[in-house]
Amino acid sequence: MLKALLIVAMVTFLILLWLYLIAPAKDKDCNAFKGIMFAHRGLHQPNIPENSGMAFKMAADAGYGVELDIQYSKDMKIVVFHDATLSRMCGVDKKVSECTYEELLNYSLDGTDEKIPLFSEVLEILSGAPLVCEIKNHNGNRNYKLCNRI
Repeated sequence: MLKALLIVAMVTFLILLWLYLIAPAKDKDCNAFKGIMFAHRGLHQPNIPENSGMAFKMAADAGYGVELDIQYSKDMKIVVFHDATLSRMCGVDKKVSECTYEELLNYSLDGTDEKIPLFSEVLEILSGAPLVCEIKNHNGNRNYKLCNRI
């Protein structure tokens, strides 16, 4: 009986410790984000694909902040694209990380005239709009370099 109580107490302690460790920090100042609406991957809609220059322009023009996704191309250009592969958005069975940026420009986003943008181009489009940047880790060993560059 005592052994069972010790096990229950230990499991309870470990669960509480885990919950404490994953709890959001209370001392972080997030006031800069309060009251701001964010467009997830830009303000995309039919004929304006996600993570495209036009989706970001529409979000900025509407006064929204933007959440976007970045990763490296093969030639270490920082591109704005969510998926590891081009399949869903471009209909091509290739990984973004296996294509140079010049190669990526050959593919359109979701059948439109929009192309995969460079992060630097998107920053110009957003012109100081609030930004939440998700750094994709499709190629684990390059993620540290990407974080430092951003």
